[in-house]
Amino acid sequence: MKLKRLPAGLLCVLLACLCICTVSGQMQAPVAVELRNSTYQPPTVTVEPGTTVLWTNYDTLSHSVTSMTGIFDSGELETGESFNYTFTEPGTYTYGCRINQSLESTRMPGRVVVSAGVAGNMTGTEADTVVQTIEADQNLTVLSQALNATNLTANLTAGGPFTVFAPTDTAFAALGNETVEALLNDTANATPILQYHVVPGLYTGQQLMNMTAGGNTTLPTLLGENVTITREGGELLIGNATINATDINADNGIVHTIDAVLMPPANVTPAQEPAVNATPAAAVTEETIAVTVTEEPTEPQGRY
Repeated sequence: MKLKRLPAGLLCVLLACLCICTVSGQMQAPVAVELRNSTYQPPTVTVEPGTTVLWTNYDTLSHSVTSMTGIFDSGELETGESFNYTFTEPGTYTYGCRINQSLESTRMPGRVVVSAGVAGNMTGTEADTVVQTIEADQNLTVLSQALNATNLTANLTAGGPFTVFAPTDTAFAALGNETVEALLNDTANATPILQYHVVPGLYTGQQLMNMTAGGNTTLPTLLGENVTITREGGELLIGNATINATDINADNGIVHTIDAVLMPPANVTPAQEPAVNATPAAAVTEETIAVTVTEEPTEPQGRY
């Protein structure tokens, strides 16, 4: 629910009125998130089911609070306006701003984690591994299945830090059900594809913005091939995929969601060390992945 701008005193009264009863009968105040300097503060909150989150725009620019899956959308929030939403189901809800995209920043990333028995504001940096963070995100269920089908979960849990460019369920759906099933059932081919989405080290959205300020930049992946990061206006791209949500933090890295599945260069097997020469990442198409999963599998030889 969007709330028009209110005097500070009246806003405090509203916060008190929005209190809800928990299962135990105790009163639970809404969790407040402030929009300041084109960021959500805090960027991640962890709450119990039934908790209301209240966003208030203290910025001089208008912003929105828009769910990545369309569950909630505040519309345009001008300075002083507020929006609230009550989360009833456990899960991870990512959101961002769909207006006023600056050339100097990515979409404002935010996340609400609804977990029974755990409440409060968290940065997410000490909560989960990147694997657990992906498993908890309702938009990354196919990626989670793919990771579990390979031996990468152990490596991504024990090591780090890692930066994971995570294709959403919508990105996988674009490939078609048969193609996705073939990929999940062929771990020999799935492993290098997944490795191509993981970069050793931790790179935040803002760091990637800064790194691409003077042009394209490349990063080595676990596969040993480089991926190319570019910037177009206020958006970051990895290969042909758009990075649509950044800075989902974990205790051993960070996750950025992307809108397409990336395909490694043809005839590439995992290497011991990242390759020196960069090769731009290409978005997977149903045809290219179908060819990959029907060819004679090549057993990965790298550290993963």
